[in-house]
Amino acid sequence: MQGRHEHVLRVRPVAKAAAERRRIHGRTRPKADVLSKPDEQPKYDLCLVMCSATKSGAAARSRDLYKSERFISDRVIAEKGYSGWRILSGRHGILSPSAWIKPYDCDLDSSSGLTRTLWRLRLTFQLLGLLGLTKPASVSVRARGYYLQGCLTALSALGFREDPLEPIDGHGSVLRVRRTSHAG
Repeated sequence: MQGRHEHVLRVRPVAKAAAERRRIHGRTRPKADVLSKPDEQPKYDLCLVMCSATKSGAAARSRDLYKSERFISDRVIAEKGYSGWRILSGRHGILSPSAWIKPYDCDLDSSSGLTRTLWRLRLTFQLLGLLGLTKPASVSVRARGYYLQGCLTALSALGFREDPLEPIDGHGSVLRVRRTSHAG
């Protein structure tokens, strides 16, 4: 009995730490991430929404910080039509909608090549933590300029490919990618 009790004590702090991370940073893993059949459609559908230059004047949850019409429209679509959504930020990479942040001024389209490369690498690691390396998923990217280009490069590195069944809208600002199996 004592060995079993010790095992529980070793596992418990890890569970508490994971619960604390979820409480602080929001959910980092999709609810349904396992498929019953290999050819089944992904059960986790994520939408990445580009931030905007128009922001409120004070710190706020990231979902409320950005004030452009485009962001608000994309946010409504993301909240209603996807199992999860995140914000693509030039300063922070990927933000949970519930993350508290201060207003900032950062535009990747006018940044240096080094800044863009570092942002793309950061994004790749954040997406890896969010989506894993092998879980089937589909991601819609509602962005333009380098935000779209860098995000697609990061997703491609994680095994995602453009979904030929999902058209890009008239402005070329929405693209859907899908990963159905390990990109090995």
